[in-house]
Amino acid sequence: MRIEGQNIAALVAVVNIDRFRELLIRWTVQSQIPFTAIENEGFRDILLLLQPSLDRYLIKSHHTLGQWIRDDYEGARLRLKSLLSQSRSQVHLSFDAWTSPNCKAILGIVAHFLAPNLRLYHALVGFKEIRGAHDGENLAEYLIELIQELGIEDKIGVFVGDNAGNIDTAVAAVVRQFRPSEVSVNARRSRCLGHIINLAAKAFIFGSDVEAFKDDIAMIASDSRLGIGETDLIREQQKWRSRGPVGKLHNIVVYIRATTQRRQAFERSVNHVASEIRARGEELNFTSEMMVILDVATRWNSSYQSIQRCLLLKRPIQLFLFDFRSELENDWLKEEDWEQLRAITAALGPFHLVTKRLEGEASTGSHGVIWEALPILDHLMSHVEDKKAELEAQEQEAAEAEAIRTRQDGQRHRRRINPLSICYQNAWQVLQKYNTKTDQNHEIYAAATLLNPCMRKRWFIKKWTGDAVGYIDEMVAKNRRHWEVNYKENLQNQPQTASDPQDEVFDDWLVNDSDIEGSTHSEYDEFSEFIDGSRLPPRDWRKSNLFAWWVSSGVPALQQWALDSLSVPAMSAEVERCFSKARRLVTFDRNRLTTGTMEVLLCYKHWLDSGILELVDEARQQ
Repeated sequence: MRIEGQNIAALVAVVNIDRFRELLIRWTVQSQIPFTAIENEGFRDILLLLQPSLDRYLIKSHHTLGQWIRDDYEGARLRLKSLLSQSRSQVHLSFDAWTSPNCKAILGIVAHFLAPNLRLYHALVGFKEIRGAHDGENLAEYLIELIQELGIEDKIGVFVGDNAGNIDTAVAAVVRQFRPSEVSVNARRSRCLGHIINLAAKAFIFGSDVEAFKDDIAMIASDSRLGIGETDLIREQQKWRSRGPVGKLHNIVVYIRATTQRRQAFERSVNHVASEIRARGEELNFTSEMMVILDVATRWNSSYQSIQRCLLLKRPIQLFLFDFRSELENDWLKEEDWEQLRAITAALGPFHLVTKRLEGEASTGSHGVIWEALPILDHLMSHVEDKKAELEAQEQEAAEAEAIRTRQDGQRHRRRINPLSICYQNAWQVLQKYNTKTDQNHEIYAAATLLNPCMRKRWFIKKWTGDAVGYIDEMVAKNRRHWEVNYKENLQNQPQTASDPQDEVFDDWLVNDSDIEGSTHSEYDEFSEFIDGSRLPPRDWRKSNLFAWWVSSGVPALQQWALDSLSVPAMSAEVERCFSKARRLVTFDRNRLTTGTMEVLLCYKHWLDSGILELVDEARQQ
């Protein structure tokens, strides 16, 4: 049945123009629609068909839509600033540098804060083009300006970034600006745990000289900037091949993905193997559309994911290698190579799992916050040490068997060392290096673990054994001093509610334990009482809100310190996610976007997607 235009218009008799404008802006920003879409005749015809009266309200220029978005953004930024001022915790900042598709150097900055509803939120607050050098002092200027613009000078907490030296310098410069009395920046500088885990995994795969290897690959790429020539390609393949089965597999993946014809040839191999498996009535553990994954240096876990996918597609890859044996004869994978690749994925499995855990939003206090750093480092180091010890025991057993054979036949037998032993050692060294660095930041890492009611001091007593036992008292003393200087004194300076003298007499009598054997008459200490207390079972809060626990059940004198500590993000993953969104924003058709427009669109989209702006009204009603 045909529906006449006037009948459709009757269905939408009244148009809320303000709501129409709001929805148009949200659609444009959240879906990353070009402003010029408003000028598209087909789009306008659809709207006018539904409501002809929109004609006088429908803007005709993309410049007007852009101005609408900028005006709304400025209002939203003021609302966000208001919300930051009401944060229940310090405002922590994670930041990183990135190069956009239109070749602009960008500094991305994300604020992490505990909203009045006791949930942790993350807001992209800066997307600045870096002018000049990328040294720490220059980066600090952007951070300082942003902190002042947001009005969070009195709320700045911890800065999270990768392990680059310019990040250290930038944090030190910001602390000098806003906290000149602080002698050390250790309580303000946290290292992205994702980068640390990735470094350890890369060391496992590529060896202790992984940075030199990456530099060599980058140099080969720079030599062939105008197009990879045959000589440069051979040099790169040889460099990768020197890394054993992982390097040979990388060459194979690059070869498959290099042209559409090879991709199609590999697809035929996949379909052929899939048909064989189905014909035998066996279960197929891969899909016909699966393609090999290329590992990328800038993406966490990419090497693990690449190897894991190739293990699934082992038979199609073998078939492809047979078809292209003349081109790939130097990268042929033997069965022992495949076994080593399986062993590598088994070894890197825990690295992958904890990284995925830390990529969470941590809105209720787990899966992405800093108290998880020490337990995760301990977990990974234990995993590496156990596997290394297991391999060493096997090598020792093999050595003893070889010694017996030597005595029996009089021939000297060569002892074989499992290469995985060296891989585990390389990973352990990286983990140990950064685990030691956390000792410089007890006020961040250890404090958050101490203040988790399921961890407390008992976790350190259980895990810091052997020579590490002696560091427990030092760690506790440093955190006690941090609490007394930065939190306890502030509590004492706050006005106190007057109490009845008779109540004070009764309270003194109630806590007087002078007649109890072993009493030391020590002054009541909230810090000691909490950290020495019994740990709660994880099930008590795992599915609840850790921040809400502190507000409802925690020690009042420690509450603010706990909220500040437990809200520090473990990684700068949110910044990386924002860069991924920016990459999709700057398309070929939008290559001339200014960084100012990019900041407006990306920040506004981030706030709308996360629902942060709605919190302002909720906070006002409380």
